[in-house]
Amino acid sequence: MSPTQENEEIEVEFVDIEIPEEQIEIESKKEKPRALVVVDNLDDGETIRFWAAFDLKIERVINRVYKRFDLERQPGDRLVRRDDQKDVFAEAHLTVRKYILEHGGKARIHWEFSGDTGGAAR
Repeated sequence: MSPTQENEEIEVEFVDIEIPEEQIEIESKKEKPRALVVVDNLDDGETIRFWAAFDLKIERVINRVYKRFDLERQPGDRLVRRDDQKDVFAEAHLTVRKYILEHGGKARIHWEFSGDTGGAAR
């Protein structure tokens, strides 16, 4: 990472989300910078939200999405950025920080998932 990229500011967006009471203490103790990840499952209408540390690889974030949706990855699955519908799998090698810097600098990631059935429930 070049020195200019390392010093670039990341805009933090404050979002109201529901965090179960038992997680509030855990969330408040974390000191690492992190991004809010929001993923809409177009197959069943479920939306998940969780925090991802800036030093995590996008690949690990993707794995967490599958775990939270209780799914196994299939060859025809689509995971795209909500705003421009670009493929997220292609950027799995990036860290969350690098991904954010390359896509607007906001510490909020919003993706859309659809399974190999093209938006119909599996």
